[in-house]
Amino acid sequence: MFTEVHDVLEIKREKRLIVMCHYPIRVWHHWDKGSLMLHGHTHGEIQPVRKFHLVLDVGVDAHKFMPWSYSQIMEYMHPRIELYDSNIESKNVIYY
Repeated sequence: MFTEVHDVLEIKREKRLIVMCHYPIRVWHHWDKGSLMLHGHTHGEIQPVRKFHLVLDVGVDAHKFMPWSYSQIMEYMHPRIELYDSNIESKNVIYY
């Protein structure tokens, strides 16, 4: 069924880095440069730290047991990405 298994996987799509892991990562590669963090494990119970935090629980149990396509993820994340990209202060703050 799977051709590859990764602890953490990074891909680049449409000039944006996407970091994927089963577990949510609080500070991931290029988090301060607009990369996305897609994760599972939390069953939709953990919300992003900030409204412009580019994190999404993509586990099916967080979305009515339906997997999301890349297009659906980007449509959902679009307002956060715009807010992040327009908020200069957000690019220099670490959230702990």
